[in-house]
Amino acid sequence: MRLARRRLLALLASGLAGCGGSQGGESRTDRSTTDRPTPRPTTGDTGRTTGPSMSPQSVSIGNTHATTEFVTVVVESGDETVFVGSRELVPGERYTIEDVLSTGGTYDVIVETASGSRATYRWTVVDGLDGLAVTLAEGIDFVRTVRCGSDCALADGSGDAPDVPLVGDGTGRWYAPAGIVLTNPSAGTVPASMTVSLYDATLLDYRYRIPRETQVVVPLTYRSGRYRVRVETAAGRVASDWLVPEVPARVVDVSTLSVGCGPANTQLRIENDDDRPHVLGVEVERDGERRFSERYTLAPGDRQTVVPVDESGRYTVRLRLDDRTERTWTWWACPPHGPGTLAVDATGTAVFRQAGL
Repeated sequence: MRLARRRLLALLASGLAGCGGSQGGESRTDRSTTDRPTPRPTTGDTGRTTGPSMSPQSVSIGNTHATTEFVTVVVESGDETVFVGSRELVPGERYTIEDVLSTGGTYDVIVETASGSRATYRWTVVDGLDGLAVTLAEGIDFVRTVRCGSDCALADGSGDAPDVPLVGDGTGRWYAPAGIVLTNPSAGTVPASMTVSLYDATLLDYRYRIPRETQVVVPLTYRSGRYRVRVETAAGRVASDWLVPEVPARVVDVSTLSVGCGPANTQLRIENDDDRPHVLGVEVERDGERRFSERYTLAPGDRQTVVPVDESGRYTVRLRLDDRTERTWTWWACPPHGPGTLAVDATGTAVFRQAGL
């Protein structure tokens, strides 16, 4: 029978933790998950509902909130519960559950958090797509996905597409390849061409037809560098630099040609951990343009939270402490980074902290 709201979290507390079923996934955070409930199907093999056989479908869950979230995902087909899974996600984390189902058709996906948010999405599984991305943002967002290499089902058959991802250069610590995401939240299919270059050498020149409510994910590279990404549609063209590995994903909305790095938490925490009061002058800049400027007088132990910008990306944070000392830092408002914290520590020194890569 269809699961009621009150049963979603109870199911996991009573019987989800443990072994059995098809499991899998990846996370960009390097932390043990042995103390967390693990996703598993609740009704035998995946894809047991009637319908055409499809490639295994995944569900990824991302948390852009400033707090850790415990998330439950339920997939239903009519009165049949196909899958139930759960995951605790720290700020900025995205986790992928593999092999949720392998049968085409239309499913209801119910997502609920322990903090009380809940949303339902009608998921149409068709040939050529391979999953669903769920994001905890201001609400709960859903978009169908497909990972595209040189044999992408959504490619229109023209252009040059090398084998990807590119081999790395041995620098940094990689949990997954950096990639490009072409997302189409509009109601119709959008044709788009994409060119990617590194050091003036063209790496990829390919064309796609992106259906509605769908994103194309190209896992492009394990190689550090400054890439140039150009995307063109009937509405125009946009080109931008992409720093890897600092920005794990370059995201282009093909319906508006806006560029970012994915849904991100742009919350900035301002704290005084010293035993005397301080005045903090805070500025946020992007590409040389001031986006935010404010002064805060904080007593010992005081904390404030602000949202100075509403777009993901790379920012410069400037802090003037007591109208004397000034320092600047880079603030990555991009997954998998968490919210940033500007603080005066116990020694009276200005510091900036941010969890992530």
